[in-house]
Amino acid sequence: LPYIQVAPLYQSSLEVLSSVTTGDILELMSYRVPPPTLEPVFHALCMLFDRPQTWEDCKQLLLTQNFCENLKFFDKDNVANYKIQRLEKIIAKTSKFEGLEEGSKGIVPLCNWLVALVNYHRTNMAVEPLRQKLKLAENKRLGALETFVSMRKDMEETKKSMEETMRSHKESVQKAANIENNIADISSQLSRANDILLAFAEERHLWNEKLQRIHDYSKSAPGHALLSAANICYLQCVSAEQHQALMKNWVCYCRGVVPFSSLLLPSEDLHPTSSHQPLVTVQNNFSVCEVFSSQEERDLWRKDRIFFDPIVQQRVLAARAYSQLASSRAYSQLASSRAYSQLA
Repeated sequence: LPYIQVAPLYQSSLEVLSSVTTGDILELMSYRVPPPTLEPVFHALCMLFDRPQTWEDCKQLLLTQNFCENLKFFDKDNVANYKIQRLEKIIAKTSKFEGLEEGSKGIVPLCNWLVALVNYHRTNMAVEPLRQKLKLAENKRLGALETFVSMRKDMEETKKSMEETMRSHKESVQKAANIENNIADISSQLSRANDILLAFAEERHLWNEKLQRIHDYSKSAPGHALLSAANICYLQCVSAEQHQALMKNWVCYCRGVVPFSSLLLPSEDLHPTSSHQPLVTVQNNFSVCEVFSSQEERDLWRKDRIFFDPIVQQRVLAARAYSQLASSRAYSQLASSRAYSQLA
């Protein structure tokens, strides 16, 4: 058979081997003494795997782990010629293993594999001279290729010298084109520069607004700190209504809206001052919560509905700030005492 036909046949025999199950192997091994029609197949397998051609050795071969995988990856290119000749005789005597499926269905894939192995070996022997001729032809092709490469190299050198001459002629034409391109590029860059300036005008406006907000925060920082400290020291033990009224009075006093004598009056009885000169700067939207916590923390509290009341938020944050301050003072005193003991 031609090689192009034998290769698919051998591959199909390997695929048939994949269908062999453990039950098929156990069926073959169930014979105490195999039928005479199946003995040639077992003898052939033992011969290929260099085992004694007895039924006990054949059963040990079938019990080998991954037996079917060993058949699939069998070194079919290096089988001894005498084994192939003996295998051919066995196949000829049994009429290519025809009719053996009546004895056992599990024997059929093994028979197909043995026949495919013989056909592959025959075709491989027939193809070997052709491979030698192909190798000689390949050597001749490589020699011709070397000659071609040498001639092509000479041609490329000639071509390079001609291109160099043409390049020097084109350079003057290219310079004029480059000048025109440079003019177009400069015009494009000027246009992009104008666009960038227009874009940065809006950014500059935003930066100025942010800078103004920062400036306002810096001016109001002392007033915010004063009110926050007062909140911690004086507003933790009063009711929510008193807390809100006193904080409103203090903010109005800091802004110069009311005199000092009005600080303890309810917010609705405040008497505005005539001068209206602020003592310290306080922003209109001042909140103690903004001093003691970040916007992210307040958003998280609002999402989880924790400390939803503003007064409760202020007291919790004030207590946390006082706790942190107390811890800092305690640590400072401890460090001072340790330093004093070391000096002593």
